[in-house]
Amino acid sequence: MAKANKTIIKCEAMRLKGPIAFIGELELTQTELRFNPTGMVNRIIGSEPLVLPLRKIERVAIIGLNETVLVWVDQSPYRFLGAGARTVLEALENLLLDQAATATTGTALSEAGSVEVLSQDQAKRLIFDWADNIGYNADETIIFSSPVIRRAKNATSRGWILITDKDRVLYLPAGGQDSEEVPIQMSLKAIRPAGRISGPVLRMTDGETNYVFAPIGGSAITERFWDLCATKTRVDDSADREKAARTKIMGRPKSIWIRQDGNLVYSTKECMLIAVRDGIGLVVIERPDPPFPDKMPLRLEVCLDDGIYWFDTVIVDTRRAFQPIRIGRKKGRYIIVLRDPKRIRGQNRRDNYRIKLRGREAWLLKDLAKAQTSGILNEDEIIVCEIANLSASGCLIRSTSEMEAGTTINIILAFLNRKTPIKARIVRSIPSAKEENGWLVAVAFPNISAQYADLVHRFIADEQLKNIRRAQEDAKPKKKPSASKKKPKPDK
Repeated sequence: MAKANKTIIKCEAMRLKGPIAFIGELELTQTELRFNPTGMVNRIIGSEPLVLPLRKIERVAIIGLNETVLVWVDQSPYRFLGAGARTVLEALENLLLDQAATATTGTALSEAGSVEVLSQDQAKRLIFDWADNIGYNADETIIFSSPVIRRAKNATSRGWILITDKDRVLYLPAGGQDSEEVPIQMSLKAIRPAGRISGPVLRMTDGETNYVFAPIGGSAITERFWDLCATKTRVDDSADREKAARTKIMGRPKSIWIRQDGNLVYSTKECMLIAVRDGIGLVVIERPDPPFPDKMPLRLEVCLDDGIYWFDTVIVDTRRAFQPIRIGRKKGRYIIVLRDPKRIRGQNRRDNYRIKLRGREAWLLKDLAKAQTSGILNEDEIIVCEIANLSASGCLIRSTSEMEAGTTINIILAFLNRKTPIKARIVRSIPSAKEENGWLVAVAFPNISAQYADLVHRFIADEQLKNIRRAQEDAKPKKKPSASKKKPKPDK
C-alpha cells in the first residue's frame, strides 16, 4: 500500500473555488491527486483538503489566457492555477498514459480508471446520449469497444473507442456533455495509421486531423484494432503487387539460381532478365551445358539487393540472340525463354536455404577491439569452431563448451574472402549426440549486411553446384582399363 501512495510530484499551486483562491500544495501519487491548503487564513475561511482518485478523473485540460488547469471528476470541474499546477498536470497526463498501457481490460482497473469494456446495450445508450452530434441508428451493432485515454492539445481525457458494423469509428468522451468535450466520428475506410501499429498508442488520421489514443490494455488492444480495420477495408491489390515485382526483377540481378525438384541445377552471376513475346527471357553468355530440355518445369530465383524473388515456370525454348546483348563488360549470346509466371513471390533474406558443411571453420573473437586495432589475429585471441550447416541468416557450429542463449558474439566465417566480423547472437546450445563433451550451438545473424549476405548466398550456390557435379560424375559408369596386349617380338 505504501508503494501505491508514493508521491510522484508535489508543487505549490492555487485552487480556485468560486471567487476565492486558496494557496496550498498540489500532490500527485500513484492513485490520487491531492490538494492540501497551507496557512492559517485558508483554514479559517473554510478551505479543506481535496482528494481526487485517479480512477475517477474523466478529463484534464488547460484553458484560458491565464492557463487554468481543470480536472473533471464525476462531471464536475476542479480549477487550479499557477506554474506548479501545470507541472503537476504534465506528470498526471504521463501517469494516465502509462497506466493505460500496463492495465488490462475486464478487470477492476483500480488505477487506470473505472471505465470497462462496454456491452451492446451500454454502447447504444452512450451513442444515444450523443445522438445530436453523431446520429443514432437502433440497428447499428458494436463490433469493437475499448476504454481509451485521448491525448489532445492542452487536454487529456477518458473515453471509449467504438467500431460499428456501419463502418463508423467513434470516440465518445466519458465526462459526458458537461465536460465541454465533443465526440469524434470517422469513416472506417478513411482512417489510416499515423505511426507504428504495434505500439501501445493508437495514432490515426482521417487525412485532415491526427488523433492520439492510449487504449486500456496497451499494444494488444492496438493490434486488435488495426487487424479489425484491415479486415474491414482490405483491398485486393495482388495485381499491382505482381506488376511491381515483375518490374523489379527485370534487368541485371546479382545472381540467378534455377532449381528442379528443390535441387540446384544451374547458377550464374552474369545474366539479365528481359521481356520477350513468349514470356520472360533469361540472357546468358554461354549455352548451358548440358542444355535444358524444352517444357522443363523449374523454379527461378532472382537475387536482388532487397531479397530474393522467385517463381515457378516452364522452359519454352533456348535460342541464340539475334544480336549480342551487353551484360556488363561481356555479351550475352543465348536467351532461355521462360513461360510467363502466374505469380512472382518475394522472400526475405532470412528465408534462406541451408547447406551442410564439412571442414569449414568459424572464428569466434574474444576481443573485437584489439583485433580491429592490430589487424592481426593470434591463436589465443580466437576460438576455432567447425561449422555444421550455414545459411545467410545463421549457422550451426560445433563447440567444446556450452554458450548461453541470448549472448552477443563476433564471428568470422574463415572460408570467405571477406574476413569481416559479423555481430551474431546465440540462439541455443544443445549437447552433441555424436561427440562426448561436445555442443551444437545455433547462431543467428540478425544484423548481417546485404553485401555480406550476398557473399554467403554465392558461396552456398557454388557449393551446391559442386555437389551436383560431383554426384553426376559419380553416377557416370567408369570405363574399365583394357588389358594391354603384348606385341610379339619381331624375328631377327
